[in-house]
Amino acid sequence: MTQEPSEQAAVDQAISHEPIRVLEAMLFASSAPLTLNTMRERLPENADVGGMLMELQQTYAKRGVTLADLDGSWAFRTATDLGDALQISRDVKRKMSRAAMETL
Repeated sequence: MTQEPSEQAAVDQAISHEPIRVLEAMLFASSAPLTLNTMRERLPENADVGGMLMELQQTYAKRGVTLADLDGSWAFRTATDLGDALQISRDVKRKMSRAAMETL
């Protein structure tokens, strides 16, 4: 599927004017961590991907999500200090096995 010329022009304009926003959106939308090469392929040639990643990392440092470097790939992750607040515990009721019932 190809984009209409006007749609492509709008995408090109957005990318050329605000590459950090495009990078941020790519990281949020991706289902898997992104490599530097993947990010560079989708941004203008002169974009400072490393600098933008550092800027986003600082921006999100004290928020509910943080930007993490996962062995050269980058992704947003839940802040580590929020693990307890997000943990869900559920009581699971299980029927006793036949052998357990016979023992009783």
